Amino acid sequence: MRDSCGTGGQVRHLYVKRTNVAHRVPRGKRASGTEINYFHNDKILRKELFRKRRFYIMKILIATKNKGKVKEFQSMFENLGCEILSLSDIEGSPDVEETGTTFEENAILKAETISLQMNIPVIADDSGLEIDALEGKPGVYSARYAGLQKSDEDNMNKVLAELQNVPETQRSARFVCALAFARPNRKTIVVKGECEGGILREKRGSQGFGYDPIFFVPELNRSMAELAKEEKNKISHRAVALMKLKNLINEEDLLWEKP
Repeated sequence: MRDSCGTGGQVRHLYVKRTNVAHRVPRGKRASGTEINYFHNDKILRKELFRKRRFYIMKILIATKNKGKVKEFQSMFENLGCEILSLSDIEGSPDVEETGTTFEENAILKAETISLQMNIPVIADDSGLEIDALEGKPGVYSARYAGLQKSDEDNMNKVLAELQNVPETQRSARFVCALAFARPNRKTIVVKGECEGGILREKRGSQGFGYDPIFFVPELNRSMAELAKEEKNKISHRAVALMKLKNLINEEDLLWEKP
């Protein structure tokens, strides 16, 4: 619990007593009608939480080193009051081979393997692009579609080349994201999000990553790479999946555990 209280007994967070459980909220955000208690050192905090037989998950590991993905997770979960880590923050972090045949299988495999090895709650995603004219390709191979070097430019160029003679009416596609939330000794939660669109004939925009520059969003009349972060976080496949997971976390109190 050191991370929640800092050093030298300096309190950084509030814990709110509600329905016989100590709920953690950021300083200054006091819920109406609740009893506020400061725990002035780690010893008192640990004693109180042990008495309540529950504790709050302070850290969640995102199973990726992709900086773009990490920023999206941090943006979506910044108000949940827990620290978001990535594999880049963990020395000697495990590398899980994606051997599943679906996005859901790969997400579960990564989340459960890393959670078991590191004894920490883990959110893993597997996401990619499905193009109808290519019978769902690149699909689960989206990141390495043009080779194991996982180059965004090479992947986009390969897709554009394969669709060179495909008319506009047959260039429909969608981004798909499966998220798995694994916790030690708990059932893994899986959600899925999609964003429908089409494939452009050339790259447009400089925002985002992956296939964003060639993915057209019809309702906004722009490519995914032409959207501001705030716009993308409202409609992207990952944003849809994240919102579903976030709602589940809030509705089912998934950040509270029994020791």
